[in-house]
Amino acid sequence: MKDLSPIPAGPGVDGWQRIPIEENHEQLVSLNRLTHRMIVRPYYYAMNIPTAIDGAYVRQGAI
Repeated sequence: MKDLSPIPAGPGVDGWQRIPIEENHEQLVSLNRLTHRMIVRPYYYAMNIPTAIDGAYVRQGAI
């Protein structure tokens, strides 16, 4: 079994509005069945919130 060391703390969220968002046309990948180590629970979808989607997605380069 692989060593599953803890994820280190991130830098926080201060200044997130200053991060530029640029379209790169990268494919989105569903997290629903990507790995057994991650559980995806679409709570907004389960609560029947209009336009909520049944899953979560990330850019291909993030995996």
